[in-house]
Amino acid sequence: MEVQDRLCRLENLIENLAAASISDSASQKANPSEGQVEQLDSFLEHSRANQVQSDQRTSSFVFSSSPDAPPHETDYYPSIKQSEKLVNLFFQNVEPFMMILHQGSFKKELEQYRRQAHPYQRDFEALLLSVHALAIATIPSMTVHALFGNTKETLLESHGSQAEKALAQCELLKSRSIICFQALLCHITFLLEQVRYDEGSAMIGLAVRLAQRLGLNHDPNHFNFSSFSADQRRRLWLYLQHLDFRCCDNIAAEPLCAGMNVDCKRPKNVNDNQWEPCPYSKKSTEPESVLAFREMTFVTLRHEVESVQSEILRQMRSDVSDSAQGRVMQYRALVQQRILQYFDETDPLQRLVAAYIRSRIDHIDIIARHNHFRSCLEDERVRKSLFVFAVELLESISRIESDLLGVTEISPTCSWLWILRSSVPWHAIAVTLTNLTMYFQGPLVSRAWSQIDAIFDRFSKNDCNLVAMPVWKPLNQLRDQAQFKRNSWLEQELGTEGLASTSDNGTGDPFSPTALPMARTPLEVCVPLELKGSPVDFANYFEANNAPLDVLMPDMQSDAQNDFFDFFALSSDQFNN
Repeated sequence: MEVQDRLCRLENLIENLAAASISDSASQKANPSEGQVEQLDSFLEHSRANQVQSDQRTSSFVFSSSPDAPPHETDYYPSIKQSEKLVNLFFQNVEPFMMILHQGSFKKELEQYRRQAHPYQRDFEALLLSVHALAIATIPSMTVHALFGNTKETLLESHGSQAEKALAQCELLKSRSIICFQALLCHITFLLEQVRYDEGSAMIGLAVRLAQRLGLNHDPNHFNFSSFSADQRRRLWLYLQHLDFRCCDNIAAEPLCAGMNVDCKRPKNVNDNQWEPCPYSKKSTEPESVLAFREMTFVTLRHEVESVQSEILRQMRSDVSDSAQGRVMQYRALVQQRILQYFDETDPLQRLVAAYIRSRIDHIDIIARHNHFRSCLEDERVRKSLFVFAVELLESISRIESDLLGVTEISPTCSWLWILRSSVPWHAIAVTLTNLTMYFQGPLVSRAWSQIDAIFDRFSKNDCNLVAMPVWKPLNQLRDQAQFKRNSWLEQELGTEGLASTSDNGTGDPFSPTALPMARTPLEVCVPLELKGSPVDFANYFEANNAPLDVLMPDMQSDAQNDFFDFFALSSDQFNN
């Protein structure tokens, strides 16, 4: 009775607000009084709390917390004003790189939800809370504190917990709701941004199975969907493929979507406002894709780049020729001719997309060049060119970061830096560190160390902390080894004063014998990048070359050696199917 009484009072309040809005001026229509908003917040909070307490039917073993457990001390629902801020931050900073929610349609459904009139009230609540959590996860700590008066860690814990409980309450494992699936994708992205890849990769497996249940892997043209609904379904499948690739690229998880029966087409390269967000929209209202920058350009280009990288990795497992490098060159020219030439790089977002796509293509080029390096029996000239290219790639990413920081200084609420965490160039970092165990002096070495120090500093900070990544520990050990070897060489060759002198001795050649001396040790094969799937498999390369661990890493203790190879020792049959 208490719940019904509160709902009746809530309906009366909404009716009063609606009546007042009709008689007031236009400004009063859009802005109800603060007392009315606070009263509405209070009723919504009590209604949600009673709704959660009255429903004991769901099972939440998927999540780490139980929906029936007492709430955490910091758990709370944001007010309407805070919710509006978080939703706006999401569509400004996150959605341009996800494109799974139509902003106009989402805002209309949000109004329905706040009036308790949404047909899928519980599912939309899970989506809204997941949007809140992801918005907080992708903006800097200082911005969070300035906007919400609380620490980012506290809000992440609170909103993340609420999103998990909401997903459990909407019966995720039984759901056939697109809204619930959108909430799941947002929550998985939230987990990956928190470097919770073990949980995130497991949830991706669940998401793939749910996507099959919803038929997202098949093109909507096979079914009776409107043009708008069909394109929204294609976007969901496209983003799920990206999440799957992201786990493959960062933690060597086995790809899930690659071997499936898939005939889903790519979504159209258009802006959201070109669609009529109606489930009954006609074919005649469907916009046409164009060869120009649109809101969908980034996600479609990213998907193409990831598909090319996966194709090259499969090709390299069966062929060690330089055909992969030629394929990258052709794709680079195609993208430049077909898309990038139409970008207006005075626009910050278009400039970011162009720079990001070029860096990802360069990343694939690193993979192909290393494959060519091995096919040339580790030719010294090829090794040097690979080293130069890896350092240049790291420098280009540093320029992207500097540009993004400049955008944030102009608009503090605009934060796109999080996109760099989703695609770290691990291969380029490994190539650079490998060569730094061999080359100790010269301009290129100084540039390489500058980038390595910047990368380790950047990804050790709270807002971009990747220390928990499995690949971080072996790379950090390799960095320590490179520093130790360089210092040892300088002490031996140049004396104590040589530690502060790393000039090229006036040669002007970064690879001259005096400018860039090379360690003639068994570390010639220290960290090659044999790519067998995702992202790297060093152990098979070492085994094929009969290189024992104590020779490969003579300056590291045995337990450190084992730790280094734990991440990369992938079973050879994992990628053979």
